[in-house]
Amino acid sequence: MSRDLRQFLFTVVVAGLLFAGLAFCHLGCASAVGERRLVAGEVTTMAGTGSMRPAFVGGETIRIVAVPFNQLKVGQIVVRYDSAKQLNICHRIIARVESWSGGIGYRLKGDANMERDVKVMTADEYVGVVTVEKGATK
Repeated sequence: MSRDLRQFLFTVVVAGLLFAGLAFCHLGCASAVGERRLVAGEVTTMAGTGSMRPAFVGGETIRIVAVPFNQLKVGQIVVRYDSAKQLNICHRIIARVESWSGGIGYRLKGDANMERDVKVMTADEYVGVVTVEKGATK
C-alpha cells in the first residue's frame, strides 16, 4: 500500500471518528421528551438520549407536574423548552442563580453529562417538574 493511500485512509478514519463523536455528543446532551412544548399535567414518554442515566434510560412514562418557578429546589428534575431547537429538555437542577436585577434562574445538568447546560433556565422556558408514573417503565 502506498504512503499516499495510507495517509488518505488515516484521514478518512479520523474524520469519521470525529464526526461520530460529535453526533454522539449532540444526541446525548438532552433527554428530549418531544418537539412541541409540553404542558404541566401531561403524561409522556422519555427519549433514550442517555443524558439522564441512570435516573432515566429512555422509555419511561413521566408526568409533568406544575410547581411554581420560584419554589423549585436543587435536585429536582425539570423540563425546559428550548424554543430555538424546538426541544423539551429534561435535566436536573444543580443551582439556583439570581441576576443583579433580582430575577432568578436555574442551572441544569444531565446526570450523565460531564458539563452543566450552558444556558440558565428562565421562567419563560420552564415547563414543570418530572415525576415517574409507577409501573410504567420500559
